[in-house]
This record gives sequence, structure tokens and C-alpha cells, in this order.
Amino acid sequence: QGVDADMLAEVIALVAPFDMVDQIKAKLNKAYGLAIEASNPVAALDALSVALELNNRIGVKRDIARIEAALAARSPLSDSAGSESDE
Repeated sequence: QGVDADMLAEVIALVAPFDMVDQIKAKLNKAYGLAIEASNPVAALDALSVALELNNRIGVKRDIARIEAALAARSPLSDSAGSESDE
């Protein structure tokens, strides 16, 4: 597929001020989120969440769950450190 994430970000910024069909904006955000998932999972999660808000049938729920799980697995120390300080 090889979608250029920078170009998608530019397109999203260009169309943001215009009234567009939500499905189109959702598709743009989905494509952008999937394109940057490996390099910036937090921003990818944001983009996929926007896509889901715009179109709840866009097909990103599993992608969001996968990214959230990966992010949670990356930072188990922050969760355990917080629970230790409470004890």
C-alpha cells in the first residue's frame, strides 16, 4: 500500500476548515493512523479515535485495541510504581 504519512497529514490539514462528509474525513484519519502506527503509536491512536468518532463503522476498533495493548505493554513500570507508592 505504501501511503505517505506526511502527504496524508497535509491533506487532513488542508481539508480541516471545509465542510466535508464525515466518512471521507474518517477514511483520511484511518489511513493516516495506520501509516504512522509503527513510528508514532500515540498519534496513530489519536487519528484512529477521530476516525471512529466520525464513522463508527470505519473498521478501526481492533486497531485501536491493538495499539492500546502495545502501549500498555510498553509502560508496565508506571502502573506498578504508582501502586507501590500508595501502599
